[in-house]
Amino acid sequence: MNQKHKLFITTLHDFVEIQVNSFCWFLSHGLTDELSNFSSILDFSGNIEYVFFGQEYKLVKPIYNELSAKRYNTNYVAQIIMPIEIRNKISNRIMKHGCLQIANLPLMTNSATFIINGCERI
Repeated sequence: MNQKHKLFITTLHDFVEIQVNSFCWFLSHGLTDELSNFSSILDFSGNIEYVFFGQEYKLVKPIYNELSAKRYNTNYVAQIIMPIEIRNKISNRIMKHGCLQIANLPLMTNSATFIINGCERI
């Protein structure tokens, strides 16, 4: 053979690392952006306003770690807690101020999976 055959060796990206990095970005930046989109909600009469402070949310440590979530057939999640105010629009008075659990956020494991009902899922 007169022609030299060239062998190209390419490496694949670490797709697990890409997914984990993407989820970390979501926790540090994306979640704040999404929660800030919902600053307030009015009740059906328009007299009571629920004001959310999305920039001040907190994630509460999961009740179960990864292994316990699998063992007890439960979810590996963190609670999202957000400060909220309830205001009377007519009197412009704050009726109540406190924190509210908004949702349970599934957490990604180091292998880029989620544990839902004790099962690892992609």
